[in-house]
Amino acid sequence: MSRKVMFMPVASGILADVLMAVAAILLITGWGNRRVVPSSKGRRALVIGLGMAWFLNRWLIGMFGIRANAGGLVLMVLATAILLTSPLGWRGWIRQIAGMILTTATMAVLWAGMPYTPLVTWPFRDLVCAGIGAAVAGLVAPSPLFAAACAGWGVVCGIYEVLMVQYDVVLRDIVWFDTDLVDEMMAAGWIALAIHLAVGGLLHGAGRRPGTVDGSP
Repeated sequence: MSRKVMFMPVASGILADVLMAVAAILLITGWGNRRVVPSSKGRRALVIGLGMAWFLNRWLIGMFGIRANAGGLVLMVLATAILLTSPLGWRGWIRQIAGMILTTATMAVLWAGMPYTPLVTWPFRDLVCAGIGAAVAGLVAPSPLFAAACAGWGVVCGIYEVLMVQYDVVLRDIVWFDTDLVDEMMAAGWIALAIHLAVGGLLHGAGRRPGTVDGSP
């Protein structure tokens, strides 16, 4: 077993590249300052992390017989860091964990139940499952940013649960966080964030009294 670390160029996921670039541009220009990432340091950290993931999404790391997409690894570290910085207390943690578990379960059930036909083929089937799973995270997670992180983790856990439990795939045969999975993670993150913002906006609007502008009497 070779212990030499190897870097191999691979084709990046186009969808992930576009979504990461759009996210970084929006964060730089101040989008979501109030509702998504209020902290300027947090926005800079996210932009740097997304930039690293975008660049490294073109490289595969090989070590100890295990292969992993470097960009996907960066995204998972970023999602983990977001979840670990939650200031929302134990209730926030419960909602985060519930979002990840429900997304994982939704992914696994849909993946197993959706027929493999020419109209519903991989990776389109994966994107459909990831999108529905992300919608669950968007409804359950405590904030838009945490919803995106929960969706990313939930999609990863759901995909690998299916591969290892239902298809008996050997761990060493898996390319961890490959470009297709990075596409699904980014798409799920955006869907979860958008749903959380939309639902939050609807609830906020419903809480306003008739005849007022800002909810004040």
